[in-house]
Amino acid sequence: MEQQRAINALEPFLALSKSANSLRAAADLVTKATSAPNTYVFAELLHTPNIATLRDSAEFSPYYKLLEIFAWGTWADYQCTLCDSHLRIVMLTGSSNPRSSETLSSATPETSASLIATAR
Repeated sequence: MEQQRAINALEPFLALSKSANSLRAAADLVTKATSAPNTYVFAELLHTPNIATLRDSAEFSPYYKLLEIFAWGTWADYQCTLCDSHLRIVMLTGSSNPRSSETLSSATPETSASLIATAR
């Protein structure tokens, strides 16, 4: 019964994947599917042609990787992905709060090393 409910929850996303012809649409679909309540099975979505195109895109491959983690990964894989993403945000923005408009005046090598150690 629970397995059937999980499959039923994925069905709308499988149907939408057929019309997700752009990379942006496919990435948005991955976001919606992984955020949807009662959706716990993702392997079928991972193998649809329009979603599979995300794998080869430099910009959108993280969405494919996220879906892979949801399909076959472990909690540790997911946490590692979050740490890597947070570290990239800190290094690009100079702030640990991506919603903040403040930036650090300068980052020292010691600060960078500390951020890397914290993220791991």
